[in-house]
Amino acid sequence: MRVALAALVAATACGSRSRDADKPAPAVTNAAPPATVSVTLPLPAGTHLPCDQVIDPAVFAEALGESAAITLRDSTKSDVDAVASCGLLRGGKRPDQREQADMLKKAGGRLGVLPGDELCMVTVYCTTVETEAAFRERCLARGNTEDTNVGAVACLQVIAMGVDDVNSYQLLDDDTGCVLAVRGGPAMVDNDVIATCARTARTHLTPSRLAAP
Repeated sequence: MRVALAALVAATACGSRSRDADKPAPAVTNAAPPATVSVTLPLPAGTHLPCDQVIDPAVFAEALGESAAITLRDSTKSDVDAVASCGLLRGGKRPDQREQADMLKKAGGRLGVLPGDELCMVTVYCTTVETEAAFRERCLARGNTEDTNVGAVACLQVIAMGVDDVNSYQLLDDDTGCVLAVRGGPAMVDNDVIATCARTARTHLTPSRLAAP
């Protein structure tokens, strides 16, 4: 009788331990909370700046060798993610239709960039946190190439426009942490002009020009 009772007690204890083993371990209540990572954006989300704050057209006119004053066209509303999107327009008097027809004959069917046309477009993105490694990885993943002709950390995309291969740039700006997208205007196929726009944008867009109001 004693043996049977002992066996019953042992079996009950064993079953209890087995059931306990199936239970999840109790939560540790004194564990340290996960570390909080503080992320600071170059500019607050939703920031939009006027082009005449971001760009001094006289600086670009000098860099590009433009004799007439460059004017700005603000296209920021067309890109909701952009802090600013600014077209730089060639200055001077625009030829009329007859003058343009004569120019077409002399130029072999290509007018080029006329006064009032866009030389280049500079678009600024400052509302994401960007790292050099991620920027370069994304550039190559898109099939583009790195380019050093317009300064450090630049991504070059080549776009076929008819018979022309036209360059477009994205630049990671060290001073501001912003990404600058620079492309030529619709009629611009001179890659030297586009590269000059990109180099000028990199040096010209300082933190003070991209300061939130």
